[in-house]
Amino acid sequence: MVFHPADHLLEYGSGTGQLGFLLLDKVGSLTFCDTSKEMLKQVDRKREESSAQNINLLLADFSIEKPPFAVYDKIVSMLVLHHVENIPALLRNVHYALKSGGIFCWIDLDREDGSFHDHEPVPHRGFDRREIETYLSDVGFELLDYSREISREKEINGEIRQFPLFIQLARKNREHKP
Repeated sequence: MVFHPADHLLEYGSGTGQLGFLLLDKVGSLTFCDTSKEMLKQVDRKREESSAQNINLLLADFSIEKPPFAVYDKIVSMLVLHHVENIPALLRNVHYALKSGGIFCWIDLDREDGSFHDHEPVPHRGFDRREIETYLSDVGFELLDYSREISREKEINGEIRQFPLFIQLARKNREHKP
């Protein structure tokens, strides 16, 4: 995905902002969005330490609430959506939040056996490509690039394992009326 100095980027499920701070100097402004006030407090602390002027914070859950405006050129989300019960609702709101032609970058776990979260219950044990494509096209996204070239290393029961991640890019190319 190519970023431009005029882009308004939103990182959905930003947590402490680890991904967003890596992208900060590539965009005009970055909104860190999370459902946790505590995570956004950590982002705010990092903002103060960095003296960055192009950071906004948004406390919101796109799986249950529509964003107040559609202003983002790009939205990224990494290792978040497998925690979300209602993927279609969240993706409808991501679609709404993008400007026409805007790009959504979904990075998450490829389908796995559930060991990534060990004994933690999560709604999804990753996603397979066909499932991802259906979710995105059903809410009005045009599918772009898909890859499985990266992985996440994690220790499980004393053993280091690699968990494949996918990157799916999608474009908002029309308004979608569910």
